[in-house]
Amino acid sequence: MAKARKVLKKEVIAVIGYGVQGPAQSLNMKDNGFNVIIGQSKKFQRDWDRAVNDAGSPARRCST
Repeated sequence: MAKARKVLKKEVIAVIGYGVQGPAQSLNMKDNGFNVIIGQSKKFQRDWDRAVNDAGSPARRCST
């Protein structure tokens, strides 16, 4: 894990989708000190709401 932190310390890891595996994977990386963002379509409202709740606030919209 230390080597991964060293290599990725200035990088942003994007998790695309917040369905079944997204929450566990993104929160695990965040808890281990990685800079994580989540990409989730608002078409899947339940997953969108869960991602916003876990992240604290939605980021700017990149596309529709």
